Amino acid sequence: MQQHSELITMSYIDLGQFLRCASLLKDDIIQPQPYTVSITAAPDILPPSITNFLSDVVAISPKAVDALWDIMKDLAWVLPTADEARADEENMFRLYGHQ
Repeated sequence: MQQHSELITMSYIDLGQFLRCASLLKDDIIQPQPYTVSITAAPDILPPSITNFLSDVVAISPKAVDALWDIMKDLAWVLPTADEARADEENMFRLYGHQ
């Protein structure tokens, strides 16, 4: 991320927003890909509409979105949904919260 000037100054909150939005858009990201692209792994290239949306959401250029996608795509692809994360957190507190 240090090689891209916009990403050096990106806040943790914006990075989290980027990851959550990209994860929520998995179906929209995979839909226009060629049928030869596996759905179990993040594609190398985002559709232009997704790039532009993420650019607007976190206020970085489309080129910065492409660079960030290249770095974070694998994490975004396996990120749990908000409901899954909430259930996991509740379970952790149930299991370990009274030690």
